[in-house]
Amino acid sequence: MSRTSRRYKPLQANNGALPGCNSVRMPRARVLVFCLLGVLTLAMVLGLYLSNETSSNRNNRIPVVDLAKDRLSHKASKSSPSQVRRLVSQVDGSRLWETHLRPILIERLPGTLGSQAVRQHISSTLSSLSAGWTVELDSFLSPTPRGQVTFSNIVATLDPGALAGCC
Repeated sequence: MSRTSRRYKPLQANNGALPGCNSVRMPRARVLVFCLLGVLTLAMVLGLYLSNETSSNRNNRIPVVDLAKDRLSHKASKSSPSQVRRLVSQVDGSRLWETHLRPILIERLPGTLGSQAVRQHISSTLSSLSAGWTVELDSFLSPTPRGQVTFSNIVATLDPGALAGCC
């Protein structure tokens, strides 16, 4: 047999794939759509699973307070005279006077040293509390009969994230 007489097999029409695989082949777009649907289904099942409440989760959850509803349905409770006396006996009046009131009860016209001292006292007192207050100063110049005077507002926020949610 010579080289020229050798018979070559013709190329297969399915690009070399196995004979039964032509019917299984899908375009890439269809495969991508099926993969995305699978991921979406998995995400939905996982979301439902994670949002499902069990009895053990209910006991560990912190209750969410509906402030608008509570404000409308709030009922004051009466305190007995003995409860009031007990609470009053726990307050140290001289400490409150010396620590909080005496530094504030001074002449404090805007722009004066007294105003600066009171502003510093209030800011440092709120910042030192363990509740986690965020203290900011809002200072601005304003014309007055005495000329331009610097005014300052102290803005203290207990939960800075609450402001972002309300606006």
